[in-house]
Amino acid sequence: IYVDAVLVALQKKDPRVEEFLNKIVDTDLRQRLRAYVDFQAAQAAVRDKDVTEILRLARAGNLTPLQGAWALTEAARLVSKKEPGRAVEFLDEALKEAKEHIDPASKERVSALVAIATQLVELDRPRAWEVMLEVVKASNAAKDYTGDDGRLTAMLETKNMAMATANSAESFDLNDIFAKLAREDLQRAIDLARTFDGEAPRAAATLAIARSVLDKGEKKQERASTN
Repeated sequence: IYVDAVLVALQKKDPRVEEFLNKIVDTDLRQRLRAYVDFQAAQAAVRDKDVTEILRLARAGNLTPLQGAWALTEAARLVSKKEPGRAVEFLDEALKEAKEHIDPASKERVSALVAIATQLVELDRPRAWEVMLEVVKASNAAKDYTGDDGRLTAMLETKNMAMATANSAESFDLNDIFAKLAREDLQRAIDLARTFDGEAPRAAATLAIARSVLDKGEKKQERASTN
């Protein structure tokens, strides 16, 4: 009964979510439900641009390592313009989370590193290139990584029900980061794309570079036509 109460309260943004959670006697069920609730709350905090709440949830220890790293990169994105130094600190924290707690041969490790590099590229480009070398290494170890695996999932199973949510996370995809890298150093981005062993991520990176080149050409034409 309290599981239902928690889920209804979560949906209605009822402040009694924590109260209902604490009434669940089964420790394992309470922990799994708290993880589900915290992830939904983290997504809401990102939408509301509530950096303090994002950080609280990311550091509470209830999110999966990938969810936690994602939350930290989103916090970095939200403060990057006004507080770039603080943003870099969040990304360092996300990088530590990814390296210490995510399987090095998993596509989740790759996704986390891509998200970190995507935010880092506007703050510290030399370090972004360094992280991208780690992206390639992780991708080559994770044979199921495609380069467009940009989804965050959460699951909750009880004796009477099963729930799953999947939300897009564009910062996990190679498209944005390779477009940005290509604008800075086209040949270096091309060379980096070629180091992917997997055909899918290599194609995704190459396509992003090609689109970036086309966009740049179109913008030049537009400027020329207006002069």
